[in-house]
Amino acid sequence: MEITAVLAQYMHDATADELVELTADVDAYLEVVRQAAAERDFVDVRLAEQIVAALNTLIADAVDYTAKERSLLAGAVRYFTNVNDENRDLTSPTGFDDDAEVLNAVCDYLGREDLEIHLE
Repeated sequence: MEITAVLAQYMHDATADELVELTADVDAYLEVVRQAAAERDFVDVRLAEQIVAALNTLIADAVDYTAKERSLLAGAVRYFTNVNDENRDLTSPTGFDDDAEVLNAVCDYLGREDLEIHLE
């Protein structure tokens, strides 16, 4: 997966306030993941929770980002909340690996390597 190309498809302009509003989408999607995991034991809830924690931390700092940085973060949020992304989140045991890779690329760009998720 070419992360830059994939992320470019999901990026869009967003103000800091609009990003804060997206936390509701992130949290709602995590609930969908938890419900799916109750029926499918292979759904990686732990990884989804790590991604959500990192996204919410980044969103909390969005007021400090440039327009391009906010756009990248919005893209990562939109990618995460898309169940049918590159590696389907709820139908594959590795469904959130691609989401983590997208998040990691954004974290790297923002200089927030401390929030990157190291896949096993």
